[in-house]
Amino acid sequence: MGGYIKLAGQSIIKSVYKHPENWGLMYKEYGKSENIKDYSEEEVSEMLKGVYSKSGYLLVDGDYFINVNDVIQCGCTLKTITSNTRLDLSKPIPIKKIRTFYVENYYLITRNSVNGNNKHFINSYLSKIRIINPGRGRFRGLYSLPNYYMCVQSFGHGYVPKDLFHPIKFYFNGVFWGDQYRISDFLVDTELKISY
Repeated sequence: MGGYIKLAGQSIIKSVYKHPENWGLMYKEYGKSENIKDYSEEEVSEMLKGVYSKSGYLLVDGDYFINVNDVIQCGCTLKTITSNTRLDLSKPIPIKKIRTFYVENYYLITRNSVNGNNKHFINSYLSKIRIINPGRGRFRGLYSLPNYYMCVQSFGHGYVPKDLFHPIKFYFNGVFWGDQYRISDFLVDTELKISY
């Protein structure tokens, strides 16, 4: 597994090893050891982002942890797109004409309820690792993702833009299991119609 989340800077890692109590890490509760020195630099970097990959726990929006082994579905809410050409968003939008996707949130669905919810938002995690970027101006409150692939991918609920699955593929499935399609029941909630 590993290698998906960028290593924290050396000064931060040294500070974590020296004074772990200053960083709010939950390694005693969700990690493999109560001694911070038992963790690699990669593991420390993950924990700083709320990831405990060995034990399978992730810090989600709302400041609570879920066990990722209980996740059965994932998705995002796509609100709008931008294009280099003028488009009528009430008609099907050709995937190759989209420049940027703007999503309201990414979420994971668990089989069992945690904190009274089965739907858990992971915007802060994906934003911290800089996979989704906070929108500006008229896109404030949304997150942006570029349309690199310019193609769609088939999931159980139909065809969706490949770039929208990218954060789940690498930074959820990849980080926790090293299997990029472990959870591939992926929904895109949107009123937009995207054609290919």
